[in-house]
Amino acid sequence: MNILPVALGTVVGSLALYVGVLSFSLAMDANELESLVSPNVKDKESAKYNAPVFSINNKIACMDWNQMDEAGQYETWKTASFHKTESGWIMDQLDSTDCAQSLKTSNTKI
Repeated sequence: MNILPVALGTVVGSLALYVGVLSFSLAMDANELESLVSPNVKDKESAKYNAPVFSINNKIACMDWNQMDEAGQYETWKTASFHKTESGWIMDQLDSTDCAQSLKTSNTKI
């Protein structure tokens, strides 16, 4: 009996399970971030949210969002910034101009 295929199958199966759990966790985080921005949106029906971007250590996140103005036109995209605590995500700014820099800095401090 050759053990290599069995061991390889176990590793691949474990990796698939890890990726599945990680994807579920990030989806939960994305929902939480959207729920933090939503109360600040004037026109909730027109609100659009892009998928958030997370730092490698999952402690900082940025999420683009948009809404229609009173004239029915979409405004310019805004970027909300967040940081994660033991109790969950906290929004730092609703319209951050330095979120990408925060992500870059966080990713170098791991």
